Amino acid sequence: MKKLLLSLAMVATMGISVGANAVVAIDDGSSADAIAIAGEYTIPAGGLITNSTTNQLDLSTELGFGTAQNVSRAIRIDWTNATVNGEHTFEVDSSDCTMGTPVTGVTPSVGGSGDSFLIFEFDNTCGEDLPQEAGIFVRVGSLNVSAFPVTVQYRLFENSFAATDPDNNPAGSTESDTVLTSSDALEFAASADSGTEQIDVTQDSTFFNGGTGDDTTPFGNATLDLASPAPFIPSGGDLVQLTSVSQVVDDSDSDLTVTGEFGAAANLGCNGSASSTAASILDGADAVFPASATDDATFNGNETYSCFFEADGTTIIEETTFSLTANLAGQTGFNASVFGPFTLSEFDKNGSSAMVNVLLNSSLFVNTVRILNKSSIAGDVSITIYNDGGDSVTFPLSVVNPFGRNDIITSSNLGAGEATPAMRVSDLITAARTVDSGFGQTSALKNKYRIVVDAEFGSAANPVRVQVTVVSNGWGVDIDNIN
Repeated sequence: MKKLLLSLAMVATMGISVGANAVVAIDDGSSADAIAIAGEYTIPAGGLITNSTTNQLDLSTELGFGTAQNVSRAIRIDWTNATVNGEHTFEVDSSDCTMGTPVTGVTPSVGGSGDSFLIFEFDNTCGEDLPQEAGIFVRVGSLNVSAFPVTVQYRLFENSFAATDPDNNPAGSTESDTVLTSSDALEFAASADSGTEQIDVTQDSTFFNGGTGDDTTPFGNATLDLASPAPFIPSGGDLVQLTSVSQVVDDSDSDLTVTGEFGAAANLGCNGSASSTAASILDGADAVFPASATDDATFNGNETYSCFFEADGTTIIEETTFSLTANLAGQTGFNASVFGPFTLSEFDKNGSSAMVNVLLNSSLFVNTVRILNKSSIAGDVSITIYNDGGDSVTFPLSVVNPFGRNDIITSSNLGAGEATPAMRVSDLITAARTVDSGFGQTSALKNKYRIVVDAEFGSAANPVRVQVTVVSNGWGVDIDNIN
């Protein structure tokens, strides 16, 4: 089957030439010649796309039915989601019409501007019979597009009368294809960073485990780029191929929103440059970064974002999983795009934790705590105590003096299978005051505490256990509610 394709060089923005098929071959059934229009593009009123000199809207196919000399035939072309405009002509391929008068420059006998169809009636003046494989061309002036995709149907009829009533007159040949389709111009991806470090419980969970005082770790990466191959947009009535993200995205009104726990952050960043700065907005659990802050000198294409977290070195870094959403505002004539949320890295500890939510420091009874190492390895232990006012202090196990004795616990290290002696809540408060002398209950009504125990016991399942005992008048009740 003869394929009638032409080539063209379309001049895109920035003066860059790109290749595309100039003619839609509607007899190959593949839709491969259809031109993809950016999905973010907003069709304006009228939606005019002209053919100009590039002929990207022209059609080619085979006649589809043998036609003897001096016999008339009519062809009908129907478009969906578009109406025609301007001048249109029909012709038979000159290589199939060599003996007589060429069939060329035939204008529509029915249909024209504002219609979604054209009918061309022609006489076979070629001086020879036309085979069904004879090539034909339809030169299209312009289309007013209302939506995508724009499809086309070719039908061959005995005469124009039959072509005007196609529902009641069978066509001798029928072919269909897609002229214009829609495809997203933007591609956005984000993922965890393989180099994300763990929260170091041996440094009171205020640093990362890359070494002493390690306060910074990456936690995610993202990229924004044009699809390949890039789709086209109407420009001045012609179709030009996109060459830059900035043609579609208004970076001045776009942002990346990262969700997570940032309470211990001194600085945050989500760009690739060494001069990364904190989020322009830090609102609750969301950090919002300008999309223009990329590793490129200008916002143009293949934008790369590298997110990092810098701890303040004093606040406990909470375990959390970060996620990222890109909110991209469109340039004039383009729709906004939202990508995500994408899951980034997770902050976890390089040990294990246990929590007790209610501890009382009462004169009526004694509330004690024991910490147990259920694993087969030794590790350091630290304790964070919180009052009802939200104040907290972190301290190593070694500073706790059970019942006022400093010779019972001499190290923060708890051996495999080992447990601490019973420690009163008042002992923990006293230990906290070695770090913060003002720590205590906030009022008579807010007299409860909670603790988090962090242990460097590796990754064994639930290796740290906290046993809480309430003793009153010689009677003890164990409350084994943790791990």
